[in-house]
Amino acid sequence: GDDRLMGNLQSYSWGCRGVGAVLSAYLSGALLESWGARSIFGVTALLPLLVAVAALLIEEQGVSQAVPAEAGIAKAGSDLATGAEGGEVGGFAFDDIFGQLRQLWDVLRSPQVWPPVLFIALWQSTPNAGSALFYFSTNELHFGPEFLGRAQLAASLASLAGIFLYNRVFASVSLRGYLFWVNLAAVAIGFLPLLLVSRANLWLGIPDQAFVLGGDVIQTVAGELAHMPILVLAAQLCPPGVEATFFALLMSVLNLSSLASTLVGAWLTDLLHVTETDFTNLPWLVAICNISSLLPLALLGWVGDRSGSDSAVIASDSDT
Repeated sequence: GDDRLMGNLQSYSWGCRGVGAVLSAYLSGALLESWGARSIFGVTALLPLLVAVAALLIEEQGVSQAVPAEAGIAKAGSDLATGAEGGEVGGFAFDDIFGQLRQLWDVLRSPQVWPPVLFIALWQSTPNAGSALFYFSTNELHFGPEFLGRAQLAASLASLAGIFLYNRVFASVSLRGYLFWVNLAAVAIGFLPLLLVSRANLWLGIPDQAFVLGGDVIQTVAGELAHMPILVLAAQLCPPGVEATFFALLMSVLNLSSLASTLVGAWLTDLLHVTETDFTNLPWLVAICNISSLLPLALLGWVGDRSGSDSAVIASDSDT
Protein backbone atom coordinates (compact mmCIF):
# COMPACT_ATOMS: atom_id res chain seq x y z
CA GLY A 1 0.00 0.00 0.00
CA ASP A 2 0.93 3.67 -0.03
CA ASP A 3 1.98 3.69 3.62
CA ARG A 4 4.36 0.79 3.07
CA LEU A 5 5.76 2.45 -0.05
CA MET A 6 6.29 5.68 1.87
CA GLY A 7 8.25 3.87 4.56
CA ASN A 8 10.40 2.15 1.93
CA LEU A 9 11.17 5.40 0.08
CA GLN A 10 12.19 7.21 3.26
CA SER A 11 14.27 4.23 4.39
CA TYR A 12 16.11 4.02 1.08
CA SER A 13 16.74 7.77 0.94
CA TRP A 14 18.12 7.97 4.45
CA GLY A 15 19.95 4.69 3.97
CA CYS A 16 21.91 6.29 1.13
CA ARG A 17 22.69 9.17 3.47
CA GLY A 18 23.88 6.65 6.04
CA VAL A 19 26.21 5.01 3.52
CA GLY A 20 27.74 8.43 2.84
CA ALA A 21 28.18 8.99 6.57
CA VAL A 22 29.95 5.62 6.91
CA LEU A 23 32.33 6.43 4.07
CA SER A 24 33.01 9.87 5.52
CA ALA A 25 33.71 8.50 8.99
CA TYR A 26 35.94 5.73 7.62
CA LEU A 27 37.97 7.90 5.25
CA SER A 28 38.16 11.23 7.08
CA GLY A 29 40.88 10.28 9.56
CA ALA A 30 43.13 8.52 7.04
CA LEU A 31 42.74 11.26 4.42
CA LEU A 32 43.46 13.96 6.99
CA GLU A 33 46.74 12.29 7.89
CA SER A 34 47.84 11.72 4.28
CA TRP A 35 46.44 14.81 2.50
CA GLY A 36 46.44 17.51 5.15
CA ALA A 37 43.72 19.89 6.29
CA ARG A 38 43.83 22.19 3.23
CA SER A 39 43.13 19.37 0.78
CA ILE A 40 40.35 17.96 2.98
CA PHE A 41 38.62 21.35 3.06
CA GLY A 42 38.92 21.52 -0.74
CA VAL A 43 37.28 18.13 -1.16
CA THR A 44 34.58 19.12 1.33
CA ALA A 45 33.80 22.21 -0.73
CA LEU A 46 33.77 20.22 -3.99
CA LEU A 47 31.22 17.60 -2.94
CA PRO A 48 28.20 19.96 -2.76
CA LEU A 49 29.10 21.19 -6.25
CA LEU A 50 28.93 17.60 -7.52
CA VAL A 51 25.48 17.30 -5.93
CA ALA A 52 24.36 20.42 -7.81
CA VAL A 53 25.68 18.99 -11.09
CA ALA A 54 23.93 15.66 -10.44
CA ALA A 55 20.66 17.53 -9.85
CA LEU A 56 20.79 18.76 -13.45
CA LEU A 57 20.57 15.15 -14.65
CA ILE A 58 17.24 14.52 -12.91
CA GLU A 59 14.34 14.32 -15.35
CA GLU A 60 11.03 15.66 -14.12
CA GLN A 61 7.61 15.98 -15.67
CA GLY A 62 5.38 18.88 -14.78
CA VAL A 63 1.83 18.33 -13.51
CA SER A 64 -0.46 19.25 -16.37
CA GLN A 65 -3.68 17.45 -15.51
CA ALA A 66 -6.04 17.12 -12.60
CA VAL A 67 -4.91 14.88 -9.78
CA PRO A 68 -7.71 12.63 -8.44
CA ALA A 69 -8.32 12.74 -4.73
CA GLU A 70 -7.46 9.09 -4.30
CA ALA A 71 -4.06 9.50 -5.97
CA GLY A 72 -0.98 10.55 -4.07
CA ILE A 73 0.48 9.72 -0.73
CA ALA A 74 -1.59 11.63 1.80
CA LYS A 75 -5.31 11.80 1.35
CA ALA A 76 -5.84 14.38 4.07
CA GLY A 77 -6.17 17.84 2.59
CA SER A 78 -6.15 16.66 -1.02
CA ASP A 79 -9.43 18.43 -1.75
CA LEU A 80 -7.79 21.65 -0.61
CA ALA A 81 -4.82 21.08 -2.91
CA THR A 82 -6.94 20.40 -5.99
CA GLY A 83 -9.44 23.19 -5.30
CA ALA A 84 -13.09 23.21 -4.36
CA GLU A 85 -14.17 22.94 -7.98
CA GLY A 86 -11.85 20.03 -8.71
CA GLY A 87 -9.79 22.13 -11.10
CA GLU A 88 -6.32 21.33 -12.32
CA VAL A 89 -3.30 21.55 -10.10
CA GLY A 90 -0.85 23.77 -11.90
CA GLY A 91 2.86 23.17 -12.25
CA PHE A 92 5.49 25.33 -10.68
CA ALA A 93 5.32 28.02 -13.36
CA PHE A 94 6.38 31.53 -12.41
CA ASP A 95 3.03 33.02 -13.43
CA ASP A 96 1.28 30.65 -11.01
CA ILE A 97 3.57 31.11 -8.01
CA PHE A 98 1.03 33.08 -5.98
CA GLY A 99 -1.62 30.47 -6.67
CA GLN A 100 0.76 27.80 -5.43
CA LEU A 101 1.41 29.79 -2.27
CA ARG A 102 -2.32 30.14 -1.66
CA GLN A 103 -2.75 26.39 -2.16
CA LEU A 104 0.10 25.74 0.25
CA TRP A 105 -1.45 28.00 2.86
CA ASP A 106 -4.88 26.38 2.44
CA VAL A 107 -3.35 22.94 2.95
CA LEU A 108 -1.22 24.05 5.91
CA ARG A 109 -4.17 25.48 7.82
CA SER A 110 -6.29 22.38 7.20
CA PRO A 111 -7.28 20.69 10.49
CA GLN A 112 -5.95 17.41 9.06
CA VAL A 113 -2.51 18.92 8.50
CA TRP A 114 -1.46 21.62 10.95
CA PRO A 115 -1.77 19.55 14.17
CA PRO A 116 0.66 16.84 12.92
CA VAL A 117 3.00 19.57 11.61
CA LEU A 118 3.03 21.21 15.05
CA PHE A 119 3.67 17.82 16.65
CA ILE A 120 6.65 17.27 14.32
CA ALA A 121 8.05 20.71 15.22
CA LEU A 122 7.71 20.14 18.97
CA TRP A 123 9.15 16.62 18.67
CA GLN A 124 12.29 18.02 17.07
CA SER A 125 12.56 21.06 19.38
CA THR A 126 13.25 19.26 22.65
CA PRO A 127 16.71 20.27 24.00
CA ASN A 128 19.81 18.13 23.77
CA ALA A 129 23.09 18.06 25.66
CA GLY A 130 25.29 17.09 22.71
CA SER A 131 27.76 19.98 22.99
CA ALA A 132 28.32 19.49 26.70
CA LEU A 133 28.81 15.75 26.24
CA PHE A 134 31.37 16.42 23.50
CA TYR A 135 33.44 18.64 25.79
CA PHE A 136 33.11 16.02 28.52
CA SER A 137 34.49 13.40 26.13
CA THR A 138 37.45 15.49 25.02
CA ASN A 139 38.35 17.48 28.16
CA GLU A 140 37.37 15.09 30.96
CA LEU A 141 37.76 11.65 29.35
CA HIS A 142 40.55 12.86 27.03
CA PHE A 143 39.30 11.05 23.95
CA GLY A 144 41.48 11.82 20.93
CA PRO A 145 40.52 12.36 17.27
CA GLU A 146 41.27 8.73 16.39
CA PHE A 147 38.81 7.32 18.90
CA LEU A 148 36.19 9.96 18.07
CA GLY A 149 36.49 8.91 14.44
CA ARG A 150 35.94 5.27 15.38
CA ALA A 151 32.95 6.26 17.46
CA GLN A 152 31.51 8.20 14.52
CA LEU A 153 32.03 5.18 12.25
CA ALA A 154 30.27 2.90 14.75
CA ALA A 155 27.39 5.36 15.02
CA SER A 156 27.08 5.58 11.23
CA LEU A 157 26.93 1.79 10.91
CA ALA A 158 24.35 1.70 13.69
CA SER A 159 22.33 4.32 11.83
CA LEU A 160 22.21 2.04 8.79
CA ALA A 161 21.15 -0.84 11.02
CA GLY A 162 18.34 1.25 12.50
CA ILE A 163 17.07 2.30 9.08
CA PHE A 164 17.17 -1.30 7.83
CA LEU A 165 15.36 -2.52 10.94
CA TYR A 166 12.62 0.09 10.55
CA ASN A 167 12.14 -0.72 6.87
CA ARG A 168 11.95 -4.48 7.43
CA VAL A 169 9.98 -4.65 10.66
CA PHE A 170 8.20 -1.41 11.54
CA ALA A 171 7.40 0.38 8.27
CA SER A 172 3.80 -0.88 8.16
CA VAL A 173 3.09 -0.60 11.90
CA SER A 174 0.34 1.73 13.12
CA LEU A 175 2.04 5.12 13.41
CA ARG A 176 0.55 6.56 16.61
CA GLY A 177 1.18 3.50 18.76
CA TYR A 178 4.65 3.07 17.31
CA LEU A 179 5.60 6.69 18.08
CA PHE A 180 4.44 6.25 21.67
CA TRP A 181 6.38 3.09 22.43
CA VAL A 182 9.52 3.93 20.48
CA ASN A 183 9.73 7.30 22.22
CA LEU A 184 9.46 5.64 25.64
CA ALA A 185 12.20 3.20 24.64
CA ALA A 186 14.40 6.02 23.30
CA VAL A 187 14.03 7.98 26.54
CA ALA A 188 14.93 4.91 28.60
CA ILE A 189 18.04 4.33 26.45
CA GLY A 190 18.81 8.05 26.62
CA PHE A 191 19.70 7.66 30.29
CA LEU A 192 22.82 5.65 29.35
CA PRO A 193 25.04 8.78 29.25
CA LEU A 194 24.14 9.34 32.91
CA LEU A 195 26.19 6.26 33.76
CA LEU A 196 29.13 7.76 31.92
CA VAL A 197 29.01 11.31 33.31
CA SER A 198 28.47 10.00 36.84
CA ARG A 199 31.35 7.53 36.29
CA ALA A 200 29.07 4.65 37.29
CA ASN A 201 30.35 2.71 34.30
CA LEU A 202 33.72 2.31 36.03
CA TRP A 203 31.97 0.98 39.13
CA LEU A 204 30.31 -1.57 36.83
CA GLY A 205 33.72 -2.49 35.41
CA ILE A 206 33.08 -1.07 31.92
CA PRO A 207 35.94 1.05 30.47
CA ASP A 208 35.04 4.49 29.14
CA GLN A 209 35.83 3.75 25.51
CA ALA A 210 33.91 0.47 25.45
CA PHE A 211 30.93 2.11 27.16
CA VAL A 212 30.91 5.05 24.72
CA LEU A 213 31.12 2.80 21.66
CA GLY A 214 28.37 0.51 22.92
CA GLY A 215 26.21 3.39 24.09
CA ASP A 216 26.58 5.22 20.77
CA VAL A 217 25.50 2.14 18.84
CA ILE A 218 22.44 1.52 21.01
CA GLN A 219 21.39 5.17 21.11
CA THR A 220 21.85 5.63 17.36
CA VAL A 221 19.72 2.59 16.51
CA ALA A 222 17.01 3.83 18.88
CA GLY A 223 17.30 7.34 17.45
CA GLU A 224 16.83 6.15 13.88
CA LEU A 225 13.85 4.00 14.88
CA ALA A 226 12.31 7.11 16.45
CA HIS A 227 13.28 9.48 13.62
CA MET A 228 12.17 7.46 10.60
CA PRO A 229 8.41 7.53 11.38
CA ILE A 230 8.59 11.33 11.68
CA LEU A 231 9.94 11.49 8.12
CA VAL A 232 7.25 9.07 6.94
CA LEU A 233 4.59 11.18 8.65
CA ALA A 234 5.96 14.28 6.92
CA ALA A 235 5.75 12.53 3.54
CA GLN A 236 2.21 11.30 4.24
CA LEU A 237 1.03 14.84 4.92
CA CYS A 238 2.05 16.04 1.44
CA PRO A 239 -1.09 16.49 -0.73
CA PRO A 240 -1.14 15.87 -4.51
CA GLY A 241 0.02 18.80 -6.61
CA VAL A 242 2.24 20.50 -4.04
CA GLU A 243 4.17 17.49 -2.78
CA ALA A 244 7.68 18.84 -3.34
CA THR A 245 6.91 22.33 -2.03
CA PHE A 246 5.12 21.05 1.05
CA PHE A 247 7.79 18.44 1.85
CA ALA A 248 10.48 21.12 1.51
CA LEU A 249 8.47 23.27 3.93
CA LEU A 250 8.28 20.41 6.41
CA MET A 251 12.02 19.79 6.17
CA SER A 252 12.56 23.50 6.83
CA VAL A 253 10.37 23.15 9.91
CA LEU A 254 12.51 20.21 11.03
CA ASN A 255 15.72 22.20 10.52
CA LEU A 256 14.38 25.22 12.41
CA SER A 257 13.21 22.92 15.18
CA SER A 258 16.68 21.33 15.37
CA LEU A 259 18.16 24.83 15.68
CA ALA A 260 15.69 25.57 18.49
CA SER A 261 16.72 22.32 20.17
CA THR A 262 20.37 23.36 20.08
CA LEU A 263 19.61 26.86 21.38
CA VAL A 264 17.47 25.58 24.26
CA GLY A 265 20.16 23.02 25.08
CA ALA A 266 22.77 25.79 25.13
CA TRP A 267 20.54 27.89 27.41
CA LEU A 268 20.12 24.99 29.83
CA THR A 269 23.88 24.38 29.73
CA ASP A 270 24.52 27.98 30.72
CA LEU A 271 21.74 27.94 33.33
CA LEU A 272 23.27 24.90 35.03
CA HIS A 273 26.78 26.41 34.79
CA VAL A 274 28.15 23.51 32.78
CA THR A 275 31.35 24.63 31.04
CA GLU A 276 34.19 23.01 29.13
CA THR A 277 35.98 22.42 32.46
CA ASP A 278 33.17 22.21 35.04
CA PHE A 279 30.87 19.20 34.61
CA THR A 280 29.41 19.11 38.10
CA ASN A 281 25.83 19.62 36.91
CA LEU A 282 26.19 17.66 33.67
CA PRO A 283 24.12 14.71 35.01
CA TRP A 284 21.24 17.12 35.68
CA LEU A 285 21.56 18.56 32.17
CA VAL A 286 21.48 15.09 30.59
CA ALA A 287 18.49 14.05 32.70
CA ILE A 288 16.47 17.22 31.95
CA CYS A 289 17.13 17.04 28.21
CA ASN A 290 16.22 13.37 28.11
CA ILE A 291 13.01 13.67 30.15
CA SER A 292 11.90 16.63 28.01
CA SER A 293 11.64 14.20 25.08
CA LEU A 294 8.44 12.92 26.69
CA LEU A 295 6.68 16.28 26.36
CA PRO A 296 5.57 15.88 22.70
CA LEU A 297 3.70 12.71 23.65
CA ALA A 298 1.03 14.96 25.16
CA LEU A 299 0.20 15.99 21.58
CA LEU A 300 0.34 12.49 20.12
CA GLY A 301 -3.44 12.51 19.73
CA TRP A 302 -2.97 15.11 16.99
CA VAL A 303 -1.27 12.50 14.82
CA GLY A 304 -3.60 10.37 12.72
CA ASP A 305 -3.30 6.64 13.24
CA ARG A 306 -2.31 5.91 9.66
CA SER A 307 -2.78 2.21 9.31
CA GLY A 308 -4.07 0.81 6.04
CA SER A 309 -7.72 0.80 7.14
CA ASP A 310 -7.50 4.35 8.49
CA SER A 311 -6.00 5.55 5.22
CA ALA A 312 -9.06 4.29 3.41
CA VAL A 313 -11.32 6.16 5.82
CA ILE A 314 -9.37 9.37 5.32
CA ALA A 315 -9.58 8.91 1.56
CA SER A 316 -13.35 8.50 1.66
CA ASP A 317 -13.67 11.54 3.91
CA SER A 318 -11.61 13.71 1.61
CA ASP A 319 -13.59 12.57 -1.41
CA THR A 320 -16.82 13.59 0.25
